[in-house]
Amino acid sequence: VEDSPSLDPTTSIYVETRVKVIQAPNTMESGAALVAKGSDYYRIALSGGSGASMNQYFQFSVRIADGVGLRSVNSVTTIQSGEWYTVAGSYDAATGQLSIYVNGVKERTVVVSGHHALSITNGQLTMGYSTGNKYFVGYIDWVKLSGS
Repeated sequence: VEDSPSLDPTTSIYVETRVKVIQAPNTMESGAALVAKGSDYYRIALSGGSGASMNQYFQFSVRIADGVGLRSVNSVTTIQSGEWYTVAGSYDAATGQLSIYVNGVKERTVVVSGHHALSITNGQLTMGYSTGNKYFVGYIDWVKLSGS
């Protein structure tokens, strides 16, 4: 999706997608993105582990305008091939809360100290692909974005 100012929120963001993993998660590239903006300015991706346990969790990440960069939170849910998941992530600069949800349940929240705004980029919004030729192997049913 081509870049647009509406894809560059600065104070809050909510990203949600419905996906089905059809290939064993540990056989995909580490960090394969389901949804990503630019060079990982915000994304929902596969994450965690190495070898047989690689990509066993979902991860929501945002790039914060504080000079430190990417902040992330991982799901508790372990990804199973052949299952449908609704995965969402949110960040609110006013509270500093970065959260991940799986199938409508908030699984984890971390607090980013300093309550910084989101970084913005001129990059494209991609689905099923992230920087470094990391491809998601599965189905992406839909994607929803909102922010301010």
